[in-house]
Amino acid sequence: MFKPEPGGQAGAPFSASSGIPSVKAALEPFAGISFLTHVKWVLAAWIGTQMLARLLPGAGFLFIPFLLAYAAWVVFRVGAPSLRASAKRLADLADSAARTATARATATGAAEISSPPQHAERKHKS
Repeated sequence: MFKPEPGGQAGAPFSASSGIPSVKAALEPFAGISFLTHVKWVLAAWIGTQMLARLLPGAGFLFIPFLLAYAAWVVFRVGAPSLRASAKRLADLADSAARTATARATATGAAEISSPPQHAERKHKS
């Protein structure tokens, strides 16, 4: 009754933690900086704003804008290579389209694409 079927997946490997990331993966560099360095910067900002709050009341709330600015910097740093790659791909695509259009124009014997249109001169009566 509970015997596995011969064509079933009884021999397939199974890992109970296959969907859970490892601790080592979490500590790998993010945006070129190790996770512990990010923690150090955030902790230093918190300590700095709390010390500043001793002199200026309410300055401890400056931690939130600092944290948002730091997060934006990290996101920009992570996204910058992909933005450069996207811009390069777009430039390559435009170059390829220009070459294709030029090749088609010469193959069909059409006039040059870049030549300006000829306008007939108009004479106005005064």
